[in-house]
Amino acid sequence: MVEREFTIRITQLANGVHSYDFQVGNSLKEKYESKLVNYFDVHANVKIHKTSDFIDANITFKGKVGLNCDRCSVEYDFPIETTRRVIYSFQPNINSEEDDIVFVGPNTDYLDLSQEFYDFICLEIPQRKVPEDCPRAECPVFNLPPEEETIDPRWAKLLEIKKKF
Repeated sequence: MVEREFTIRITQLANGVHSYDFQVGNSLKEKYESKLVNYFDVHANVKIHKTSDFIDANITFKGKVGLNCDRCSVEYDFPIETTRRVIYSFQPNINSEEDDIVFVGPNTDYLDLSQEFYDFICLEIPQRKVPEDCPRAECPVFNLPPEEETIDPRWAKLLEIKKKF
């Protein structure tokens, strides 16, 4: 059984250009048991050009994912906006300099794009996850109540002497 949430049926697809829209949500997080993001809220538009030898797919992502700040662990929205390209080849021994070529058998019925969606969205997440407006009002690390300053009584005596001069 084929999961159909992020799939495109290609067996009876005519050669030419086709467009598909997908809403990438938390089902992708659950499928890959992702601890990198708290949630996905991304729209994916897939434009494919199908020929008898390959499928050239351009995937445009726009939306946001939920991340935790590396400083204070408060969740924030991180915007995602990118376009990626993948070529699905029906020829197993294609010679090309392209990195994003995936071989699919000539009898493949469906393209499952869930792995590409997950990988490409996660590639947009920065290594250091701190929002531009950090520290924010809800940031617990930077909004600690001021501590009362306690001075060692010996230093207090010295400060009193110092004030006299």
